[in-house]
Formats: sequence, structure tokens, C-alpha cells
Amino acid sequence: MRHGQEFRFTRYAMGIAEREGRHDAILVPEGALIEVMGGPFDGSRLMEVRFKGEIILMFTDDMKTHTERLKVETA
Repeated sequence: MRHGQEFRFTRYAMGIAEREGRHDAILVPEGALIEVMGGPFDGSRLMEVRFKGEIILMFTDDMKTHTERLKVETA
């Protein structure tokens, strides 16, 4: 996974949003579209994604197992 790639969730997953200085757990539903914003892009750590215009944190493992890529880069 790299910065700017877009994905669709194939099942729900939990994310973490910072709202009003607090960290809130949110449910990202099946079918949700997200864009990768920042890594790490391997391992089981948290990565930044854009979801509905908001930057949230998602587990890398969930990104690998619960998403499908939307765009294929061309050379």
C-alpha cells in the first residue's frame, strides 16, 4: 500500500478518529471508500487514511485483509 491509493472495505473495521482533542473509536462500514495517506505500510501498526474527508487511523492488518484496491496504476 502506498500514499494516494484508494480502497474499498469488503467488511467493517474499526478506526480511530481525533475529534475535539479526544480519540474516538469509529466503525468503518463495509463498502466504505478510503484513501491511504501515510504509513507504515507493512506490519501491524496504525496507518493514516482519509475516510469521508477526515484523517483517521486504521490497523495495517485490517487494511490488508478487509479491503480491495480501486485503482490500478499504469506505467
